[in-house]
Amino acid sequence: MTGSIATKLTLYFTLSYFLIVSASIAFFWWFSSQHFNDMDKQYILNKSDMVISAIDNINQDQDINFNTILTDHPNTHVLAINDANQLIPSSYQGLILPSTLRNGSPGQLVNWQDKAVYFKGVATITQNKQGDNFRLIVIRDVSYHAEFLSNSTKNMILSMGLMFFVLSVIGAFVAWYGLSPLRKFSIETSKIDINTLATRLDQQEYPKEMQSSIQVFNLMLKRLEGSFDQLSFYAANLAHELRTPLASMTVRNQCMLQGERSALEYKDTLESNIEELEFLSKTVTDILLMAKAESEQLTVNNEVVDVYELSSKLADYFQLLADEKNVNIIIKGQAELSTDSALLRRIIANLLSNAVRHADDNSKIIITIGEENENIQLSVSNSGKAIPTDDCTHLFERNFTRNKNSTVNIGIGLTLSRALLNALGGRIWVESAQQSTQFYIRLPKTSDIILP
Repeated sequence: MTGSIATKLTLYFTLSYFLIVSASIAFFWWFSSQHFNDMDKQYILNKSDMVISAIDNINQDQDINFNTILTDHPNTHVLAINDANQLIPSSYQGLILPSTLRNGSPGQLVNWQDKAVYFKGVATITQNKQGDNFRLIVIRDVSYHAEFLSNSTKNMILSMGLMFFVLSVIGAFVAWYGLSPLRKFSIETSKIDINTLATRLDQQEYPKEMQSSIQVFNLMLKRLEGSFDQLSFYAANLAHELRTPLASMTVRNQCMLQGERSALEYKDTLESNIEELEFLSKTVTDILLMAKAESEQLTVNNEVVDVYELSSKLADYFQLLADEKNVNIIIKGQAELSTDSALLRRIIANLLSNAVRHADDNSKIIITIGEENENIQLSVSNSGKAIPTDDCTHLFERNFTRNKNSTVNIGIGLTLSRALLNALGGRIWVESAQQSTQFYIRLPKTSDIILP
């Protein structure tokens, strides 16, 4: 259902008031009617006893004068019907009696209306001195009771209508004031844009009913901020990684076009271009892979992997680069685990590439494989300049900014490795001191990763 919440609350408030007051008026009318009925019946029965007592004090039936028995009681009259169902003369000869009074059970209170006058009556069976039965009927004019109830009901209905209007206004104000936190929430959220995604709403400034929603909204802002930072990181890295090779290719090709070149020079330029394009392709692939890993959209294929065999193949490949610095790659230990071999290959390759790049000349890179309880641990260590302790703490963060005096060259390889290890259910960390740096990865032997 659409529409204004304030209008709905006002409508519900006034309708509730209307129902409550209507029920109160109905109860008042019923209770007053019952009260008047009981009071009138008791009054009529008392007068019936007075009439019977007066009759008992008269010696002859013909001497009974019903016109004078209740003279001192205004609005009260007495009638009598003999055994022949004939009405004995009285002061109310023209009144049309209900059949319930004439023929019904005695002692029953009967209500009826004759024209604009309201009556209540009770019939009683009694005897005269001669033992003749006759029906004694005492009647009371209760028009003033009916008028009181009618006027009271009208006044209450008019009061209810006035209060309905007043409470509608009050209800509208209360609803408007009660919804002020929603208006505040709307104003504060309208100020949030791309530049203010770090904004968080203070839950304590809102009522308890909204605090859970504010918490969810803040979590949503946090996810949005993370996603935007992630996009900014990918865009910045792409721009950084692509700018240098593209500029190099552009300059090289422009130089080649400035004059006649030999076939060998063209061949060298094309080979150089291919190398740059392969680097660009690898960079784009790494960033897309990291995006999938961080957004939990990466497909993980579980298979039995021989860590030593996988490391040996990678060591043979990187040994060609290590030979340029006279660095030797050594592998120690052996283990198997169930994981995605392609992703593990990418992780170890990133660590080896980083180790070869930063290793001192004429040194060693040692890959150590071992088992710890239900986990497999692999470390890649190299001799070289130590990484500052502050950098070690944040080395794998994609938004990490190095100290100005730091000589550490940070690309996206380590950030990608952490993202892939998270997808595999593992972890990565680094220890660096005294011209030696060790990168550690730890993975469970049996992967419990749920495939997307």
